Amino acid sequence: MPWPSIVLAVAPGIVWLWVFRRKDDHEPEPLGALLGAFVLGGAGVGLVLLVRPLIDGASFETAWGAAIFDSFAITAPIEESAKLLGVLVCARVWGELDEPLDGVIYAIAVGLGFASAENLFFAASGSTPALLLQRGVTATLGHVAFTGSLGYFLGHAWFARGGARIAWGAGGLTSAVLLHGLYDLFLVAPGNLGTIALLGVLPLGLILLGWKIRHHRGRSEEFHAAN
Repeated sequence: MPWPSIVLAVAPGIVWLWVFRRKDDHEPEPLGALLGAFVLGGAGVGLVLLVRPLIDGASFETAWGAAIFDSFAITAPIEESAKLLGVLVCARVWGELDEPLDGVIYAIAVGLGFASAENLFFAASGSTPALLLQRGVTATLGHVAFTGSLGYFLGHAWFARGGARIAWGAGGLTSAVLLHGLYDLFLVAPGNLGTIALLGVLPLGLILLGWKIRHHRGRSEEFHAAN
């Protein structure tokens, strides 16, 4: 694989990681921990490649039926579950999740690692530099929005107890799967509806993520004052 293609595949993820890390300005997460989360996200692609063939193979009479099943029952649940596992490993191994905003930041790092590994697969398959650049601001930011939403709920779950913790966690995975599935649906459904995914679902996901970051960021002083 040519070095320029590798750079175009991975560099956007690194740049976006730097951008979103700056949102955590009360107590920025250690760069090493975020890079570890990034690597775990990339490893999640390997997990998906192992699991997906075990549940693929359903057939449908209509193209829309196949698109809906693939988006909401296969791709989104498997990929978001793999990224959820990565975020939980980060939280347990590094022990740096000491405020709700950290859940979003680590989830974004995992999502960016996952997207960068996907981009590497596209580069290896011969994708053009133009397509890799496009993915750097579409699919890559899509994973930020999907898994960042998951991280918002995990930020709540981490500091909850009992049933509330389970409810927040389940809500996070559900929100990520629904947003991811909707994005993928418009990309793969018949009728050339990709514009809806790129100009509708993606901006909506990022706008919601911005609100979620501001909400948890507004609580940061409360948690750091307690420390």
